[in-house]
Amino acid sequence: MPVSCGEENGLAHVFVSNSLISAREVAPRLTRRQSEILTMLSKGMTTKQIAQDLGISVHTARHHVQAILRRLDSPTQLHALHTAREHGLV
Repeated sequence: MPVSCGEENGLAHVFVSNSLISAREVAPRLTRRQSEILTMLSKGMTTKQIAQDLGISVHTARHHVQAILRRLDSPTQLHALHTAREHGLV
């Protein structure tokens, strides 16, 4: 999956799978819970720790993480966090 990042006309953007996605377009696609979990991941929390902190099952926490990966078009958590940091999502 080709990925490149940059700035054009003062707007952060990322090219993912041959399409331009701005930070403004990515952020609204995350639910409030997904944004919360993305922030927890950025602090180094494990899925188990996130589940315990939020009072949800580990399975549900993993489901949220997988949804975040899909929405950010990221193959890994590390890639998702990199994309999120570059676009000011965390």
